[in-house]
Amino acid sequence: MWLSTRVENVDTGITTKQGPSIPIESLFYAFLRLGLFFEIMCFAGLTLISYVSTGSLMLNYHSFPEHMLQGSIPSYVSLCFFLGLVGAGKLMVFQILLADDTCFARGYVTGSKIIKVASLLDLVGKMICFVFTLQLGGTSENAIEFNTAVAQGGVEINFLTFGQVLSGIAFISYGFGFLLLELFQDEGVGNVYGYINFSSFVSAGIAILIYAISFKTSGANFIALVALMGAFIWASFFEPAVNEFSPSLGETELTNDVETQVEKFTRTSHYYNVDEQPGYTSQGSGYMQ
Repeated sequence: MWLSTRVENVDTGITTKQGPSIPIESLFYAFLRLGLFFEIMCFAGLTLISYVSTGSLMLNYHSFPEHMLQGSIPSYVSLCFFLGLVGAGKLMVFQILLADDTCFARGYVTGSKIIKVASLLDLVGKMICFVFTLQLGGTSENAIEFNTAVAQGGVEINFLTFGQVLSGIAFISYGFGFLLLELFQDEGVGNVYGYINFSSFVSAGIAILIYAISFKTSGANFIALVALMGAFIWASFFEPAVNEFSPSLGETELTNDVETQVEKFTRTSHYYNVDEQPGYTSQGSGYMQ
């Protein structure tokens, strides 16, 4: 292993030819923060629209009043879901680029996998809600019939309900994923941030699921907004630390860590101790002939 890294010029100052000639890694260093920021804008917009339109913190999609199906309100709601769709996509890219190979703790790798599932569910759920609300407020004959069915609580509303169920499951998964990422990362911010993210995201996910199933208004959007804001503060410290100690796009964690591990082995193993084993040398790993 040591010789192979030397042959590949990994441990020397020689620059390899892997990767693009133009550095692009800086473009991938903020996807977690950007994703959470777009999600914050999504739920902040939904909460604001709900409060201005109905005086509550949550729109009751299952009993849309007629005035909410007209004008620009449906367009604003669809815009909010589009921002959430973009945010979910950026969180998915963050997980794809996250260094989570076998060199890391199993809990950290598990958290990364949970984030992958959560971002996928979030992406699909936001896409369903975006497509549904995009059809509201139209003036064509089919759009008017669709609006009437939605206003009367028809089965069409189940399409949106399914999207919200996926979003609720995604938030619960985010809570578990962020918790494991924080607890099992040596360069993490602090365990308390992981527990806060877990509690807030699970609470938001349960609130969204209760709302989707019970057809009653609640403060689910506001709870989700608070959870996302807390996660954004955590990500502002967590993501830069992870980027600093993660391998670049042209490196692997194995070749980065091999020299450190060999030096650690020579310091801790008595077979490499010159004082205790006179027949061995500290300059190499073999017995002196």
